[in-house]
Amino acid sequence: MICSPINPAEYILFLVQGSAQMYDLWEDGTKMPVAHISDEAVIGDMEFITGCPTAFFVEAAEDSVCLALPRERYREELHRDLRFLHFLLREMTEKFIHGMNVEIAPATLENKVLQFFRQETPMGEISAVETLLFQLRCGRRQLQRVLKKLCDDGKLERLGRGHYCLTEEGRRYCGGE
Repeated sequence: MICSPINPAEYILFLVQGSAQMYDLWEDGTKMPVAHISDEAVIGDMEFITGCPTAFFVEAAEDSVCLALPRERYREELHRDLRFLHFLLREMTEKFIHGMNVEIAPATLENKVLQFFRQETPMGEISAVETLLFQLRCGRRQLQRVLKKLCDDGKLERLGRGHYCLTEEGRRYCGGE
């Protein structure tokens, strides 16, 4: 666990290696995916700007490395550093735009999955369904049904447990083929 409302981070964290999942926890214990964060992401930027406590849980999805900058210790200097503030503004804007694209762009989950494979995955494949759950903010069963339908329709190929490849128009896009 990187940070949570229960154990807020006192740092601005720069994720330089690995990835993390950001989620909210509902009263019944269900995880509501917010985002999948990867290399070069910033964690704690909103808390720094707003002064509000951490709203979400951020958990490493794999071995990860973060550089930590103590927020309170450097708050005054960072508030005077225009380059740093512009950097945070860009980061927050990218998060906002990415969130809007996930929510607004294709209307059906099926189309969102295909768009994710085309635009967000290297070589048109994923090796962990968790990535899709967090990016597309959907339930596991719902996603499994859509993945099965896309495989049945020949748009995806299941290569193993949680491992899928884009195969549109009879062409396999993953594995360098």
